[in-house]
Amino acid sequence: MLAVLVPRLPIALQRTEIAELEQTQDGRIGSSTMPHKRNPMQFEHVVALDRFVRNNANAMLENLLGEHERDWRTWGSEMKIIEESFLITSALLEIMVTELNRLVINRANMHHNLSILNVLMMSERVMMKLAEKLGRQTAHDLLHTNAMRAFEEKISFAQILKEDNRVKEVLSEQEIDDLMDPSTYVGLAPKYIEELIKRENKEA
Repeated sequence: MLAVLVPRLPIALQRTEIAELEQTQDGRIGSSTMPHKRNPMQFEHVVALDRFVRNNANAMLENLLGEHERDWRTWGSEMKIIEESFLITSALLEIMVTELNRLVINRANMHHNLSILNVLMMSERVMMKLAEKLGRQTAHDLLHTNAMRAFEEKISFAQILKEDNRVKEVLSEQEIDDLMDPSTYVGLAPKYIEELIKRENKEA
């Protein structure tokens, strides 16, 4: 499953209009006809290879229907399935380890992409804070009205909230600014990442 999810993320984030991640090129050719292309070829290979492993999993399930003493119809196919799956999995893991270590992170584009929505994606966080005093439904309706105005009129969502008397009764301008900072709204992700890195280092 990780082989399906992990490479798809860098593929999507390397799209020209997003460009938050990038594979190092090192002389690689992205296209045989368009020299300018910088395609995530190696991650695409991982996704393609993974399809064979997942199909093998389905074939392996069919072997649950073995009769009597499990004749050639079951263990004969199992030999091919297991061997092939291990070989393919080994290859795609080797590609993933190599490419993830070479991945370029474009932090400037990450900040730019976050700014496109004018911090509207922080409306949930503000709503949950307002809900503590106003109730969830009231807070939701209030934020919905203000968010739609910010989106349609292309004006600052934070400024609209600072000018709304109902919001000002609950939150100060500084609190609104703090709630609007995406970098402080990542939950327990940093903790889990650190724990994962420590565990991997111990096992290595």
